[in-house]
Amino acid sequence: MGILNGGILGPVKGKVGAIVGSVVGGQNIIKKMPSSYSDLNSVAQQTQRTSFKNTLLWYQALAAIVFEGFKERLAVHSPYNSFMSENVGTGIVGDVPNWNNLKLAKGSLSNPAFIVNGSADIDTLRFSWPDDSDGSSKLATDKVVCVAINPVNKEVVISDGVATRSGLTLLMDLPLSMQGIDLQTYAFVKRADGKKASTSKRTGMCRGGSELAGSVQ
Repeated sequence: MGILNGGILGPVKGKVGAIVGSVVGGQNIIKKMPSSYSDLNSVAQQTQRTSFKNTLLWYQALAAIVFEGFKERLAVHSPYNSFMSENVGTGIVGDVPNWNNLKLAKGSLSNPAFIVNGSADIDTLRFSWPDDSDGSSKLATDKVVCVAINPVNKEVVISDGVATRSGLTLLMDLPLSMQGIDLQTYAFVKRADGKKASTSKRTGMCRGGSELAGSVQ
């Protein structure tokens, strides 16, 4: 059953005859129902469905980061839609993401040259970068967002808003459950007002207290 909100010219939600209505990003979307549907359940279809399912699981783990990282999306695109469209079949296909292709953020800002190192302490990671601020497209006040991901259980640590482009370094504290684990790490910048971001940069695999410094494994 379809619902008309606001009279005959109002938004359509649900099925009305041969059309289906929905509201996405404040816009009313009307689609015609297909006259027929054939599900061959081919290998390609199975791969796509598995990829979609696995990408959804990773979105649920990374949702807080995604909300900050896809600020420049079109008004009709939610963070969920943006993350899924960027990662289904490329960043994520199987249970384990393609770490080099995984995108936690996408935008027009430029990243400094991020480096991550395992510090002397097993409970800390050290991110560093040069101050490349130019007062124009690269602002000293841009916020640096660093991320560490446990590939085994999808646990995530994010440092949001505690360092800037001109800050040069960030020490990330790791919970006990992430100590001694080979973690996947990423970094990106965002405007202080949160309206723009850069595309996330994979800074490699690293472990607190280890010499695995920004490995690209």
